[in-house]
Parts: sequence; structure tokens; C-alpha cells
Amino acid sequence: MKKLAILILVCSTLAISCKRRTTPNKVNARVTEGAWVIGKFRDSGEIRTFDFTNVVFDFQEFKMLSVVRNFEDTFNSSWEVPENQKNPAQMILRFPETDSLLQLLHDDWNVVYLKKDEFRMERLDGQKDSTDELIFIRP
Repeated sequence: MKKLAILILVCSTLAISCKRRTTPNKVNARVTEGAWVIGKFRDSGEIRTFDFTNVVFDFQEFKMLSVVRNFEDTFNSSWEVPENQKNPAQMILRFPETDSLLQLLHDDWNVVYLKKDEFRMERLDGQKDSTDELIFIRP
């Protein structure tokens, strides 16, 4: 019985320590490794993913963000990952007010999941139970 309790304690400790952490350094390194597209965007409970078909995001060094829409229109913007926001890291997306579609993404986001080919961000939309979700994937 004592051995079983120790085994359970060890397994639960390992499970907790395996949780993916999103730190500013990891986010900065991962997102600048190429182009991204939106795999899912939920805004105030409404799925808006299809509004971003043929929109490619290129997070560049020095906090520059290039957005290409419909393979021809290019928008330059900015992004930032504050160093003091850890687990989850925070990403701030800034877009020109003249583009109403990109303005939907203009906000501070929590990076809650980060892999080589996908990262997921969430923001609260002001309601207790409703979370906005933005998932970027590799094209």
C-alpha cells in the first residue's frame, strides 16, 4: 500500500512537470520560424476562421509583422511578447485602424499552447464564461 502511494505521488509529479510552458523566449523563437495562417478564430463565441482564408502572417524579427491577403495586398504591422509575462506568455498584436478585418485581432493575447506547427492564444471578451480563441498553424 505504501509503495502504491509513492508510485501515485511520483506519477502525478511527472504529469504536472510535463505541462508545456509558454515563455517569451520560446514564443519569440518559434513564431519567427516562417509563415502562419489562422487555423481557427473564435470571436465572442462566433467562428470567424473563414474570414481569414488566404491571409498569411509572417512574424519577423524586430517585432515587425507582415500580413499578405489574397496573395497580393500586404499590410505591415507589429507584434510584441513582453518579457515579464510568463506561463502563459503574452503576445500583443497591433494592426492599423484602417483595416476592420485585422482589427478583430488587435489585442493582448495569452499564448496558452505552443508547438512547432501550431500555437493557440486566448483572450477574455469581457464575459466570465466566454473566451476568444486564435489558433495559428503552418500553411
